[in-house]
This record gives sequence, structure tokens and C-alpha cells, in this order.
Amino acid sequence: AGWGADFGINSLPGMSGILHALNMRPKAFQEGLVSSHSHLIATCEVFAWVALTAIAFDYQSLTGRKRHFTTMGLVMAGTGVIFATGIYVAGVFGWEPPTVFASGPNGMPLDDLVLTFGQSGIIFIIAGLLPASIQKARRNPDAVSLISRITIFSTWVFSILGVVAWGIYIEFHEVFYGAGEAPAPGAINDQAFIRAHLVYAFLSLPILNAFLLACESGNQRCRLFAWAALICAFFGLIGQTIWVVTLNKQPLGIALIIMTASLVAGLAGIWQSTKG
Repeated sequence: AGWGADFGINSLPGMSGILHALNMRPKAFQEGLVSSHSHLIATCEVFAWVALTAIAFDYQSLTGRKRHFTTMGLVMAGTGVIFATGIYVAGVFGWEPPTVFASGPNGMPLDDLVLTFGQSGIIFIIAGLLPASIQKARRNPDAVSLISRITIFSTWVFSILGVVAWGIYIEFHEVFYGAGEAPAPGAINDQAFIRAHLVYAFLSLPILNAFLLACESGNQRCRLFAWAALICAFFGLIGQTIWVVTLNKQPLGIALIIMTASLVAGLAGIWQSTKG
């Protein structure tokens, strides 16, 4: 998509022949690449770092209900990735997902239903991983930071609230939000949600989680970073809500600036861990 925007989609080797065979114009194909369905890619990234965390937290050693819950959640997330991929690829070629549970202008597009299903799997993963993760951190506090693990799980919850909860609410109040299209009274609020949840849940939180996984030791700098990350992530969710409701983006901007600054503490913690 970036290549097409900068150099023209036809400049890709073989693309002219593909478009001719599909009877598609370059502009239509390019628009399909960057359509609203492209957020499916970002959501699949979220599923990826959740699965990576499950491996890092030794999911393989779980037994009983904890293992069953985690496995169920991973299967749901994996299923979400598969169907999201299919929907996105079909969308590139002009297919529009149908709306389910429709009632007047309200309803949930099939792609959002798939993402909701996949992200619901994260709840099962939390139920399976959280108890064992806390126990491990308490048994070996010098090697594993309890606050770091709690922060990771908390950011997952914040992501679900910022994406799924807000998204479902908007989908079923389209009389006000109008799918972000004028003259709906809340069209600009819907546009604010699109920007806010992409920046917060799909961009900032995965970066934060990557640092938390890399800075999981119990040293002081890692604990400091984990506390800062938890506070910033929480106020980021509040900032997103304020932006959507009041159109004031400053609280989220401040939270993201502080979150970026807190990564310095995380980097220092990682450096200290590698030296120790």
C-alpha cells in the first residue's frame, strides 16, 4: 500500500497484468489496500503479541483448567487471524463484508464481529495465564517482576475496552455516529474514535508490551518502567474516551508523550538486565 501511494501501484512488477486479469483499475485496487478493513492487519498484530506473551510466560507448562482456558483463547485468536486475513484479501478486490445483527442503521459488520471474537479469546488467555504468572513472580521476584506481568495483562484489558467495547457501542448507535459520515451529529466523534483507537490500542500498547516483555526482570529500573507503563496505559484509555466524547485530544496526547518518555526507563532497565 505504501509503495502504491508513493510510486504508483502499477510500478510493482507484474501488477499491470494482475489488474488486467482481475478487470480492476489501479485506483480501485489501491483504495482496497488502504480501506477501512486495513485495521484488520493491526488487530492481527495484537493477537501476535498476545500469543508471544503466552509463550514467554511458559504457557506450555500449564495444566488443567489453566491450560484449557489459555488454549481456547489462543484458538479463538488464531481463528480471528485466519478469517481477518480472508476478509481483508477479499476486501482488497472489492468485496464488502455484510452487516450482522442489523437493526435499522445499527449493526455489526462481519469484519468487526470476527475481530470481537478473536479479542474475546484474550479474556480466556488472561484467565489461564494470570494466576500462574503471579505465582511465578512471587516465587522468584529477583528474576520476574510482578508489576510487569500485571501491567501486561492490564494493557490487554485496556485494549479490549478501547477497541471492542467502544466499537460495539458505536456500531449500535449509528443514528448518532453515522459511520463517521456527515450529516450525522456524531460523525466527527466516530472519526475521533477511528484515530484514537488506532494510535492508542493498535500502535502504542503493542510497543509498550514489547518493552515490558524485554524488561521483565525484578531490577529497580524495570519495576519503575512497569509502574510508569501501567499508569500511562490507564490514562491513555481515559484520554481516548475523552477524545471520542468531547473531541479534546490533549489528554491522550499527554498520556502518549509520558508513555514515550517512560520507555527511556524501560530501555535503561533492559540495559541493566543485560549487563547483570
